[in-house]
Amino acid sequence: MRSFYGFYTNGKYKVGMSGTVWVYDMEDNLLGRFNETPYSYVGAFVPGKDIFVSHTNEDHLVIYDIANMKMLKKIKTCNCDGSEDTGVVFSNDGKHLYCIQAHWNDWLKTRLVVYDAENFEIEYLYVFFLEKKWFYEKIFSSIS
Repeated sequence: MRSFYGFYTNGKYKVGMSGTVWVYDMEDNLLGRFNETPYSYVGAFVPGKDIFVSHTNEDHLVIYDIANMKMLKKIKTCNCDGSEDTGVVFSNDGKHLYCIQAHWNDWLKTRLVVYDAENFEIEYLYVFFLEKKWFYEKIFSSIS
């Protein structure tokens, strides 16, 4: 198996991310890959489902049905040049996706977007004008 920047499992499938999204079964057999976006490095499984979300460096969330090996949706996250794939995480109940969207050289443009995990529509948008360290300590500790 390759080495990856990000690696995720839901107990049924493994997903490795190295720009491309690589999908494996639990015995490390390659099932396929997705190339819809060239800068996919972080993601998350919807809890209890075979749905995987990739957050890319080119301002997109991409939702995949891993069991059927197909892309379900590609969402433009922001219209900012230099977006970062800072992080995505689902709420424990699987109802919400928290997505941190940051600009690579201007943390004042950082925002937290909360998506509905069924239809991936925006529920809330929070914009932070805070120090980067405070942002990570307060936001990640409150949702993990």
